[in-house]
Amino acid sequence: MYYLFFSTIVSLFALLVSVGTLLELKQLWWPSTASEPSKPGMGRSLLLGFSGYTNSVRLLDTTARRPEMIPCLDGIRFWSMTWVVVLHTYGYGTSLPLWADMARNDVYPEVRPKSGTYGSN
Repeated sequence: MYYLFFSTIVSLFALLVSVGTLLELKQLWWPSTASEPSKPGMGRSLLLGFSGYTNSVRLLDTTARRPEMIPCLDGIRFWSMTWVVVLHTYGYGTSLPLWADMARNDVYPEVRPKSGTYGSN
């Protein structure tokens, strides 16, 4: 049940990112032929907020915005993001056997495999 809920949420988010990115790339590659560019509507602005293209460029941007900005903070930001990604990957990989043990021991009966499937008792 929880698997279906979370996979639906992740799928919707991936759909928003895909549509936003495609919409932005369409604007960049095939600009409007109108003499005056129109202001995007609320829905279009919402979708452009999920654009993977712009968000990745902003996230990975390391140009100094102000002269008083400390350059080493970019390195700290990089190592912080790397640390989070690596440890989450490790944590999810090592917790899978724990979830299987909990399902077999009826700690979480909703996670238990159905009878006749791999890992059922």
